[in-house]
Parts: sequence; C-alpha cells; structure tokens
Amino acid sequence: METLRDYVNWNITHCGHTSKAEGAPLVLEKCLKNRKMKQLNIYGESVQSGTPSPEAPVEIKSVGELVTDKSNANFGKYKIPLTINGTHYTNIYIREPLRKIGAYSDYIDFKNKKVVRNIFERAFNGTETWTKLLVNSNLWGFMVYLTASQKMATINAYNCTLCNTYPVSSTRKNLSVAGSTTSQNRFEFFNTTYADPDQWNAYVKSLSEMGTPLKVLYALATPYEEEIECELPRLEEKNVVLNTNTSVKPSNMKGEYIKK
Repeated sequence: METLRDYVNWNITHCGHTSKAEGAPLVLEKCLKNRKMKQLNIYGESVQSGTPSPEAPVEIKSVGELVTDKSNANFGKYKIPLTINGTHYTNIYIREPLRKIGAYSDYIDFKNKKVVRNIFERAFNGTETWTKLLVNSNLWGFMVYLTASQKMATINAYNCTLCNTYPVSSTRKNLSVAGSTTSQNRFEFFNTTYADPDQWNAYVKSLSEMGTPLKVLYALATPYEEEIECELPRLEEKNVVLNTNTSVKPSNMKGEYIKK
C-alpha cells in the first residue's frame, strides 16, 4: 500500500470499525457481512391493561412466550424468538419473562450468555407469616416481610411495583398495596374485609388454590444473574433489523457491530 490513506481505506473496506446502535426494533446499517455482532442486549417490558382490583385482577404481561407443550425440552420456560429482517433467526429460552418497571429492567446479555434480573416476582400462597398493621380504627392491613436477597430497590416503592390484584398506592388506603415507606423489605396490603391475619391468610391461600395467586412485581436492590445458552447473531446482510416475535415487545435493544 503506497500511502496511509490507502491503508485506512483498505482497513475500513475489509475490517470495518465498531459501531453502536439502540432501539426496538434494532436497526443496524452498513454492516460488514458475515461477521458476528460484538454485543447485543435485549431489555424487558411489562404491561398491565387496566387497574386491578380483588374482584377483577389484571394480568401483568412481559417479554417472552411460555412454552406449554409438555413434549418440548423447554417446557415451562419462556421463548424469545429473534428475527433478522423479518425472518426467524433463533429462539432464546429463559426461566422467566423479561420484566421492566420504571427505570429498572431485566435484560439478556448475549456476549456474556446471561440474563441480568433487576425485577422480582413474588407470588403469595398462604404459607407466609402475615402481621396485622393497624393504621386507625377504620383502616388496617396485613404486611409480609421479604428476605434480604429479595429487598426492594428503593424505600419509596410506589414507582417500581406492580400488583395483579390491588392497585399500588403511594399512601395507605383501603383496597391497595404499598411498599413500606420506612423499610425496603416488606409489603403492606390493605383490605378491611378481613379482620385478622388468619382470615387474610385463608383468602391468600384460596387465590393460590384457584390458580390466580396474589402477585407483586418490584425492583430489586441487588440484581441476580442466570446463565443461558445464546450466541451473538451473525450478520449476513448490509442492512439489518433485529426484532423479537413476542406479544410484548422489548423496551429497548442495544448492540455493537462491525460497520463498513
């Protein structure tokens, strides 16, 4: 090569340079063909259509499709089909869907083959130890403590909690749930229909036995990780759009790739 400019032009043409992109779907332009991405993260999302109540619970849906075929080796896991330019590329299987509340999100880290969990789902079944919380003569509820590993991310849990059966409230009021404002490791459910912890516990147990358990989703103070099987996608076209074929779409996708 005669000049530095010739070398730079050759290097860009044959080796390219690292470029970053983000968005859902994820658009990658001028890809150097037949190269694997250098990084890919897929971030969760959680949606709830309506305000829940004890009479009308509202399911919380997140990113991933439950595998219900018992003959499938991945039965009970959640499938995330990844597409490239509208064509199926691969399936990623994870133990729980990818969730998001407020600024907190689970995500798949393809490079390090793991899921980082920032959201925890707690389903109650009536075996918990509940304590009555008396606010005044007209308002009381029942609180349950979390383990150290399940501690909430923030003292004010209002903006990072969802519940399938009770609306989340920033203040204590009947027929609502609140993360404690004085502690990061308990939830308080308010329902004056039940006079004592035994009655409340029987109610919680009945919901679980009907297959509609009382659930809360909330942001964790300390995330945890799960190892998974996944490979960084190989890009075989100049312009690429990565997406997921899921009913709930990711909140974001971030990637690094070799750009020509």
